[in-house]
Amino acid sequence: VRLAKGTRRLGEKEAAGFDSPEAVAAGLERVLKGALARDALDAEAKAAFAAFGSFQDDEGRWRLKCRRDNEAEVYANRIALADYLADKRVDAEVQLVFSSKRRGKPEDQEASHIRDWSEAQRVVSRCGAGSAVHELQGVGHFLLLEDPALVACTLQQRIQ
Repeated sequence: VRLAKGTRRLGEKEAAGFDSPEAVAAGLERVLKGALARDALDAEAKAAFAAFGSFQDDEGRWRLKCRRDNEAEVYANRIALADYLADKRVDAEVQLVFSSKRRGKPEDQEASHIRDWSEAQRVVSRCGAGSAVHELQGVGHFLLLEDPALVACTLQQRIQ
């Protein structure tokens, strides 16, 4: 509920749109800053997000393709994967990539890490043989935007 409310408030702040794709990218980085393990997003990933995650409206303003209200609905209606799988089994090997920095306040990092690691382990316990959780150091919740090369390399190693 808190994430949904915050996302809706962010949508209100962004209602006027952005001046350019670069402004979209800068806005994204500003919003995510607290959840990053690094000082900044990967420049190429940030540019790709701006190029493919936004559009220019009829008045020349740049807007996110995914409206914040839609994003808020996802947060408001989400069900933890571990809870969803509680009485199910996935008959496939699953490899979860887990970022070392969790979303949330700095003082909550340790507790969040323990909670989230436990949930990730619950998920793979419902999956096929060989399933595992792999922690990536030096990245946060938005790991694909922080270090896409590290994520790609890690995934490549897991699928070979």
